[in-house]
Amino acid sequence: MLYGGYSRRPSLLKRLIRRLKRKKCQHEWKVYGAESGGGALLAECALCERRGTVPDPSEEEWNTAFALNGDRMDWSDRSEDVILK
Repeated sequence: MLYGGYSRRPSLLKRLIRRLKRKKCQHEWKVYGAESGGGALLAECALCERRGTVPDPSEEEWNTAFALNGDRMDWSDRSEDVILK
């Protein structure tokens, strides 16, 4: 839908650029929260904004992530644990 002559969806060019950045990105993961059931942590790359999850966190990791309250916890050193969405 158009508003004032502009579409709310990103242009095709912007979407293609974002997709290329994701393919080349050396992800720097930041955990920003936890799923309410305690099953996974929610992570986002600080560079390309790709999202993922960290399954089966320890109780301490989950409690820390649940208490972040808008902050982000660095997860770059354990990036192999992140599963892309």
